[in-house]
Amino acid sequence: SVQENVTAGTPDNATLCPGGNVTFSTVAGGTGPFSYQWKGPDGSPISGETGSSYTINGVTSADAGQYSVTVSGTCGDPVTVSATLSVQENVTAGTPDNATLC
Repeated sequence: SVQENVTAGTPDNATLCPGGNVTFSTVAGGTGPFSYQWKGPDGSPISGETGSSYTINGVTSADAGQYSVTVSGTCGDPVTVSATLSVQENVTAGTPDNATLC
């Protein structure tokens, strides 16, 4: 039988407010078994994140950036796909100045 090279679907980008939750996921194709390794915005592997999805609960501005996953299978080179997490700023307002008039 002919085995197929590994493929991976691109996760969706996400834009969230602070405190939101996000899950990035991919769907592998080709001949398995498949292995996964998620990497954070700094390019370093995220410890223990070796499944087809990665969830961040309670995002903060420090979580913003590009996340990627490398998928390996039986045939072909590993495939890396990525998505971007944008974290919006909370609304703030300055205090108006007091005024005394005649």
